Amino acid sequence: MTISNDGKRTDHIEGDVDLADLSELKRVYIEQAEKRLPHYYSPDKQVMLQNMSRTEIYEKGLPREILWKMVEYNLSAKNGISTKRMCTIVEHIDYLASQYVTYHARIHRDFEQDEREVELNNLREIFNRSFERMASVFVEDIGDFLARNELPDEGPLLFESIQELYRRKIYQYAEYVRLHEDFAQVVGTAEEWLLRDSYFMGDILRLVTLKNGTELPERLYSEQELIAVAAFYQSARKWLIMQKSTAVSEEQLGIELGIFAMKTQVLIEHPQITPGLRKKFQIAYNSFYNYKVNDLDKRQHEEAMNPYEPDKRLYGPIDREAVALWTNKLHKLAIAHAIEPIFTNVVHEAFEIFDEKVRLGSTLERYQDSNEWYRFNQQDDMISPEADAFTLQLRIADWNKFLKIIKAEEFWFFEIKY
Repeated sequence: MTISNDGKRTDHIEGDVDLADLSELKRVYIEQAEKRLPHYYSPDKQVMLQNMSRTEIYEKGLPREILWKMVEYNLSAKNGISTKRMCTIVEHIDYLASQYVTYHARIHRDFEQDEREVELNNLREIFNRSFERMASVFVEDIGDFLARNELPDEGPLLFESIQELYRRKIYQYAEYVRLHEDFAQVVGTAEEWLLRDSYFMGDILRLVTLKNGTELPERLYSEQELIAVAAFYQSARKWLIMQKSTAVSEEQLGIELGIFAMKTQVLIEHPQITPGLRKKFQIAYNSFYNYKVNDLDKRQHEEAMNPYEPDKRLYGPIDREAVALWTNKLHKLAIAHAIEPIFTNVVHEAFEIFDEKVRLGSTLERYQDSNEWYRFNQQDDMISPEADAFTLQLRIADWNKFLKIIKAEEFWFFEIKY
């Protein structure tokens, strides 16, 4: 749950709180908010609050004025999508829709006639801009990736899907507010001053409708499928799309593409993914696999032809069969749902082959004893899961994180026992 004063949105309350108990949720929220009174800040950051006593805040409530520039700033900060946060698209849409309805109700409660129209126009303009910013990042990045991998029509479909999801969520929240005007149960209580706290009201609105999903037409991406396609894209982007190094061995490339194949297999078998999207995942994976092998082979050729490179022996064509060997091993085991031997046996077998080539004195840059694969089994409790390094610890953490994001079935998960 959001606590307005520290500006963080986590969509849950810390601790063992029963989500069904609204009064307990309010108590925890208000308790944390009151610690900062009278220097209490609503999302609108009304400076005048610093001069109000606690009694005045309780009696008069938070200021009526809505500072729209600050609202837009907060929406950008909390509703921003980045290449590392694509999988939270549904959460972001949900947040934006609930905040829209919260402000809409507040405007109708606090303003009359011409003044109300001005505020409603501000509301529409700011939330439309926020949605467009969010949608453009998501659609441009993922749509472009899919278009490059034989799926040219997905960008418009993704946009239509999230636009329709946003529209329907607004309708759902608006209907709930219409039927349950005092959904936060603060009117006529000592907490009525929180009616103008849009963080609080938005949080409560989402929490009291927590179990209500949003259905979309079959031809569009569902909520689960939007998360899945984002996870698919991020899996390619994190260690493969940006990988341009000539020091990547065939064994490492085969393992990396193999893990991506494993993730694709999970998506293809996911019970909430439609047959049409499963086929698209397969098409995109096959296309990307070929692109990545060709891409790194091209990099080898470019360096070998570089007139300023003194040692041409460092570079040579990628052995495509060697890459396919390890990718196929991982994929076949994933099809059999045999995840444990992948991380306990196969990746180590690949390392042994790599190490043998190093010991035999290969001249290729990718088979030298300075290669990062010699750090593959390093363990470090302080290392961030987002770190850019080729280690078993990070690959397992990334595998489980992917499964958690897409709500995969339990048998896919794996934890290594050191």
